[in-house]
Amino acid sequence: MPSMPEEPLLTPSPDRFCMFPIHYPQIWEMYKKAEASFWTAEEVDLSQDNRDWENNLNDGERHFIKHVLAFFAASDGIVLENLASRFMSDVQVSEARAFYGFQIAIENIHSEMYSLLLDTYIKDNKERDHLFRAIETIPCVAKKAQWAMKWIDGSQTFAERIIAFACVEGIFFSGSFCSIFWLKKRGLMPGLTFSNELISRDEGLHCDFACLLYTLLKTKLSEERVKSIVCDAVEIEREFVCDALPCALVGMNRDLMSQYIEFVADRLLGALGYGKVYGVTNPFDWMELISLQGKTNFFEKRVGDYQKASVMSSVNAMALSLQSSGMLTKEQMVYLFDRFDYLTSQSDVKKRISDAVEDKQEAVAVTTAIQEEIFLEMGIDPGFGIGCLGKLNSAYENDKELMIGFYKFLAKEEMACEEAELGFDGFEQKMKAQQQLQEQQLEMLKYMRKFSLDDQSAILQKLQKQLENAGFEPEASLLSGEEMEEAGRRRVSPVFGSR
Repeated sequence: MPSMPEEPLLTPSPDRFCMFPIHYPQIWEMYKKAEASFWTAEEVDLSQDNRDWENNLNDGERHFIKHVLAFFAASDGIVLENLASRFMSDVQVSEARAFYGFQIAIENIHSEMYSLLLDTYIKDNKERDHLFRAIETIPCVAKKAQWAMKWIDGSQTFAERIIAFACVEGIFFSGSFCSIFWLKKRGLMPGLTFSNELISRDEGLHCDFACLLYTLLKTKLSEERVKSIVCDAVEIEREFVCDALPCALVGMNRDLMSQYIEFVADRLLGALGYGKVYGVTNPFDWMELISLQGKTNFFEKRVGDYQKASVMSSVNAMALSLQSSGMLTKEQMVYLFDRFDYLTSQSDVKKRISDAVEDKQEAVAVTTAIQEEIFLEMGIDPGFGIGCLGKLNSAYENDKELMIGFYKFLAKEEMACEEAELGFDGFEQKMKAQQQLQEQQLEMLKYMRKFSLDDQSAILQKLQKQLENAGFEPEASLLSGEEMEEAGRRRVSPVFGSR
């Protein structure tokens, strides 16, 4: 039987006691990103959360948050156990050990943060103690913990164990992170949702790091084995967040949550160099753009907006200037346009607009409300955002790309309103008529090429006058061949007079 190739990452070397020279620049870059992302629990303001906890959440929502936090508090301890007892001694490369050292520090901060959240929300000592000991007291948390623990205590290969903990930090956290971000969309629990954003970015970086180390291994697992580990994790997470602790408690759709977990798993498999298992799309596109300055995306290769400026300065001066002068950035505008386009193409949103029209409401009032909701999920005051739309022409008049996007956005809003006001059949007839009109206009423009430039100018003047007389009705934007010929014959030259 052939011997297994030596793994440089796992082979002891005297070089491991000194940081330089760097042998793996990609690992070193990951370490610097982790260093730049450092934060402390004291930076999170929980003063407003108690009011939401007492007055704005129902019993189901409070139950869900309690048990999610209980799992998080326990899971960080398991990750710490794995790092301290296994990975730090397994890996022999100094830059990788540096990353793990920083990960241990930040996992301690996560654990402190979750404990503070439970301490803040749960006033009853007995209930709080029950949640702090979730691995022993809550079966659905215990099941996830036991799955993770078996990879610490077992004799599996390093490759298997690093895949498993990529699943813990990627898949096992995904549904819970998503559920808390759902609360952010509703403007609730700002301390919880802010800490969730920081922690989810950290865990995304940790998951990226696990994928990077795996790709650097000489001996990798079979695709079948990797998919077996990943799919096992998916089933446990699906059971946790869809059944044992149903996301419906916070108003989320069970089937879409299940699809989201599958989507995250496919992304993880792609990062590891393997094909997809589920082949599904992301049903929660807002998860990837929850904030424009730092997207909460488990597999994105950059650090969020809370990074230390002295380590990695990423301030966009133009964006800062625009916002300080009372204007949104181009990126924020583009997100609004894309998000609005997506939402208004969804059947439930179309029904919402048409229902409003049936109730004698203005369709544009609903589309404006949708825009305000998008601003809220971006963390932007809706009034400020709507005001920026009114100033976009003057602020970005020289940005051709953005202006085209803006006009498409306005056209999309008009179409959404017309579809609701005309009904499906009426709207379809209008779209067909417009398409026919556009085809006729194209033929007219093609026919115009046979004329001289002066004649073309005369034809366009006739067309403009015809449009004005008809109150700019679309049908008035056409001229027949005979009308164009006549306009050319009647053209008046400033030198020679009438032809």
